[in-house]
Amino acid sequence: MCSDQSSSRWAGKGHWLAPPSARSASRLLRSRRRLTRLAQGMLSRRHCQQRFAQELLPGRQSLLPIWQPLSRWKSCCKLAQLRQRRSSNVTQLPRKQQTMRRFESLPWLEVLNPGVVLGQVRYALFDFDGTLSLIRRGWEDVMRALMVSCITGGGEPPAEIEAEVAAYIDHSTGILTIKQMKWLAEAVRRYGIAKEVYSPAEYKHLYLERLLTPVRQRLASLDGSQAARDAWMVVGARAFLESLADRQVQLFLASGTDQEYVVTEAAMLDVAHFFGDNIFGAQGDSEEDSKEAVIRRLLQVNRLAGPELLVVGDGPVEISLAHAVGAVALGVAADEQRRQGLDVRKRQRLVGAGADLLITDFLHAQQLAHLLCAPVNHE
Repeated sequence: MCSDQSSSRWAGKGHWLAPPSARSASRLLRSRRRLTRLAQGMLSRRHCQQRFAQELLPGRQSLLPIWQPLSRWKSCCKLAQLRQRRSSNVTQLPRKQQTMRRFESLPWLEVLNPGVVLGQVRYALFDFDGTLSLIRRGWEDVMRALMVSCITGGGEPPAEIEAEVAAYIDHSTGILTIKQMKWLAEAVRRYGIAKEVYSPAEYKHLYLERLLTPVRQRLASLDGSQAARDAWMVVGARAFLESLADRQVQLFLASGTDQEYVVTEAAMLDVAHFFGDNIFGAQGDSEEDSKEAVIRRLLQVNRLAGPELLVVGDGPVEISLAHAVGAVALGVAADEQRRQGLDVRKRQRLVGAGADLLITDFLHAQQLAHLLCAPVNHE
């Protein structure tokens, strides 16, 4: 009587014969636990199927109706495993590969160091001449002519002297003018062609006399309009400064040019307000390097990690300083005649100095600022 009632009770629920014994129920519970562990990636699907067939199916046809839903469950578990595996494959890529993948869609940005850490910039140090301002465009030609003339005493220069002077100017771009004139005094003394050797300060005075003539003419040509100012800046430079300022990045300006000239020219180009009192240049005939001093002061006073400081420049001096302290080094290899586009010579010296990133202008100012300052998504 009891067995009939029990059988009818289970039959009404869609099962056959009698209910499973306590032992079978225990096996069923263990198998369901195994399937749960399968979903967590702890057991293989094949192992679960084998254990299920060995323990439950033989001689227990009453359990067959649960096989179909459990199979569907295992299929879902397998799909979840595949999705998890694909996700883990992406996140486990080396940092260099992740960086290169992010930059594939940015043809205007050259990544020289795939291991560079981005998205943490809070302070930025800019070089001025050739990086932002083009007011002193052509200074290399002025300095080259002066150095060759001083070394040869005004005579016909040998090819050897011209090559040495050109190489030195290219290598020393960005350092203090007084240091360049110190090299000139040593070169004049070494060659012994000129009758008289002047002091570095006197050579600097001669150089500024020649250079400031076109500089004053260019400043006088500014009519107060934004277009006139931008015509003497690298394309997009103003927009990049604005983008960084909007992201609360503290901006600093450091140059090898005398500070009085840097302050004046920055004001004439209407970019001085981005930097406030953080404009630094050479102090007379002092040989103290303003760029190195500012970088070290920023790191120490503000307790910055390297990737929190961005250094932007077109010369090897500031880029090598940034590389030495682990800051993000952004090289600007802009053609100064066109205000944009690649200058191959600049690129070569920036690569040699250890630049992390390289641009030819600031046309993509918003994207560049977002890349440097916004958190990077590694997913």
